[in-house]
Amino acid sequence: MSNHPSPRAARRFSYILPTFAGALVAGLLTLLSEQTVRSEAQASSLSASGLMAMAPSCEPNWQIVQSPNPRTSNRLNSVSAISPNDVWAVGYYFDFAQTPNHTLTMHWDGTAWTQVPSPNPVAGSYLEDVVALAPNNVWAAGHATISTARTLIEHWDGMQWSVVPSPNQGPSTNELMAIDAISPTDI
Repeated sequence: MSNHPSPRAARRFSYILPTFAGALVAGLLTLLSEQTVRSEAQASSLSASGLMAMAPSCEPNWQIVQSPNPRTSNRLNSVSAISPNDVWAVGYYFDFAQTPNHTLTMHWDGTAWTQVPSPNPVAGSYLEDVVALAPNNVWAAGHATISTARTLIEHWDGMQWSVVPSPNQGPSTNELMAIDAISPTDI
């Protein structure tokens, strides 16, 4: 991990919204309008309807698009774009009182969102942030919880997601809430 400022800071789409649809709309609308949300507090306070209220100032580039919803509750926490037709979003999904949380990775190809299978090392796996460097170099960070949370890092190699070993400090809770990159070799 590096303490250097991120070159992608101006286009950072890492914010939490209350709904899966809100996150998809926010990521796509922000990407299409080439505007960023000014603060995490502003982003987390906006709902999907609040974002649409902002749309008139950015017409005609704003659009709502359909997206897969694998379960009854779906949440995307972060969006990162390589280009307008290569965008990744990560989060988690679950059914209330029926299944534990599972990682959720979505890809935008310029036309549609698709769910891309991602590893779930244990029941109760979450992805909190994503950084996309190239079509074959995308990183996601989060945590997997059995009795206590442990760090989780996943990597997209252009073909599939895989778990990358990550450090944990002691037996207490360890969660990764963000990931960033200075270069392909400095994550």
